[in-house]
Amino acid sequence: MKDKNPDFEINIEMLSPTHVGNGNIISSLGEYFLTSDRVIFPEHEKMHTAISEIGKMDEYIEFILNHEGKLNVYDQLKKWDIPVEIKRTLRLNQNKQITDQNNNLYEHIKNGDDKGRAYIPGSSLKGMIRTALIYQYIENNNRLKREFNDEIRSILSDSNPKKEYLKYWTQFESQIFSEQLARAIRCEDSGEAMDEDLIVEQVHRTGSIGTDTDTLDWLVESVGEGCILDTRIVLNPFHLKKIKEGIQIQTLSDIISALNSYSKVNLVFEKNEIRNSNLEAAVKNQVLEQINDLLFMIEESNDEYAVARIGKGKTAIFQTIWMNIEAPLREKIIQLFKKEGQEIYPETRVLTVNGKQMMGWIKLDKNKPPKNIFDNKVESLNQGDVLKATVLQKKKVEVSVNGKTYIVDMINKFIEFEEYELIEVVVHQLKKDGTLSQVKPKS
Repeated sequence: MKDKNPDFEINIEMLSPTHVGNGNIISSLGEYFLTSDRVIFPEHEKMHTAISEIGKMDEYIEFILNHEGKLNVYDQLKKWDIPVEIKRTLRLNQNKQITDQNNNLYEHIKNGDDKGRAYIPGSSLKGMIRTALIYQYIENNNRLKREFNDEIRSILSDSNPKKEYLKYWTQFESQIFSEQLARAIRCEDSGEAMDEDLIVEQVHRTGSIGTDTDTLDWLVESVGEGCILDTRIVLNPFHLKKIKEGIQIQTLSDIISALNSYSKVNLVFEKNEIRNSNLEAAVKNQVLEQINDLLFMIEESNDEYAVARIGKGKTAIFQTIWMNIEAPLREKIIQLFKKEGQEIYPETRVLTVNGKQMMGWIKLDKNKPPKNIFDNKVESLNQGDVLKATVLQKKKVEVSVNGKTYIVDMINKFIEFEEYELIEVVVHQLKKDGTLSQVKPKS
C-alpha cells in the first residue's frame, strides 16, 4: 500500500538541449579550443608551463591579443609542437563560421569542482513548479483573477506605472506562494549527467517581430536531447494541509496537471506569435513543428507525465504569470516598456543554430517500478478464489491465469496501492465463459 508520506521518484528526459548556468562564462582565448565537432578543455596550468618551457609565452600572448578575428589556439600550439593535455572533451553542434572566432561559452551548473558532473538543480525544478501552481491558482479563482487584473489596470494609469507594476507583480506572486507552500514541496537535485550526455550548442538570438539581431552567436554547455536523469519530489503532508484553498496538491498527479496546463497555454500563445512573426519561412516552420509536437505530447499524456520548460533560452512568458493578465492589458504593458526602451515582452527568440531548437523543454515522468506479473496456475476459476494481481490503477488490475493475461476491474473505494504493486485479490465475478470479470482486494 502507499506510504503516507508522498515521495516520488522522477525521470527528467531532455526533449531539447537544456542549459542551467552556473554563472561562469569562459573564452576560447585559451580556456577551451574548438574543432569542427568538438570542444576541448585543456589542463591550463600544464599548457602554460609547456609554453613557458620552450620560450613561447610572449609569442603566445601576442597571438592572443592580435588574432584579428581569426583564432585557433589549438592549431597554433600544434605548430609549435606543444603537447596539450586534455581535461575533458564535449560534442559541439555548430556551423563552421565560428571555429576560428573568439566565442563566449556559458557553462552548465555542476557539482563539486571544475571536474564535477552536470545536473539539473532541484531549485530550478521547484521554481518551474511554483510558477505553474501560481498560474493555475489564479485561473481557478475568478475573484482573484479579476482583482489581479483590476489592480494592474489601475497601476497602468499611475504616474510611474512601470515601477509600480513590477513591484505589485512580485508581491502578488510572493503572496500566493506562501512559506507553507514552499515547505510543502521539496525537489532534489537530479542525478549526474556524464560528459557523453552533454553537448555544446551554438545558439543565436533570432528576431521574431522586427528585423534579425546582429548580436554574435554564443555557445552553451547543455544536457543533450534524449538524456534521462533521475530526481525525487517529496511532498510534506503537514504543510500541505496549511496552504491556501485552491492550490490542490496531494499527489504528483496534481503537480503534473498544473505543469501541463501552464505549458499548454503558453505554447498556444507562442504558436500564434510565431505564426504572425517575421521569422524566415523555413525557421518558422521548424519552430511551429516543435510547438505542435509538444502540444501533442501534452494532449496524449493524460497527465501521466508533464511537459515543461526550464533553464536558459525561454522567454519571460514561460517564467511568470504573464498569461493570467488579460490580453488588452498585456498589450498596454508591452507598449509601456517599449516606450522606455525596455521590453518586457521579447521580440526575439533564442534558438540553436543547427536544428533551430527551442531550448529547455523536458518531460517529467514518474519512475515506474518494473511490473510484477505472477502467473496463477489453477484448474478452474471460481467465485471466491484468491489470486495474485498487479495494480494498474486504483480500480484496475492485471491478472495472469495459466499464461493468459486479463485486465479487469477491481472493486476498491478506500485502499491506495502503488502502481505495479503485487497484491492478493478475490474473484468477485466471472463472465459466462468462465473468465475473469471483476475482483476485489483480499481483506
